[in-house]
Amino acid sequence: MELRNRLAPYIGRALVPMVCLVLIVFFVARTLTGPTGVFAWGDYRRERLALEQQKAANGELRVALQKRIDLLDPKGVDRDMADELVRKNMKFIRKDEVIVPLPDTKPNQ
Repeated sequence: MELRNRLAPYIGRALVPMVCLVLIVFFVARTLTGPTGVFAWGDYRRERLALEQQKAANGELRVALQKRIDLLDPKGVDRDMADELVRKNMKFIRKDEVIVPLPDTKPNQ
């Protein structure tokens, strides 16, 4: 009991700085390892780079699709493009055309 009475003032004075130290360590650790911390920046940079590459690829696809759309403009349809789409979708052939079936190319098992 006497030891407890002698240590009580020291424990009381050390309690507040100890709690503050624990809070500081917690926030520093959170700053480094949290979901938006310093170590997560590399992941965000890699993800951003991948998304920018995907955006560039989508831009190229968009340009190609826009060209096809422009060829099918109702005011001036490109005859070759219209002929290609009709033959492909309707399976239409002319009387003077010959269809040559290609052999199935299946991988060797």
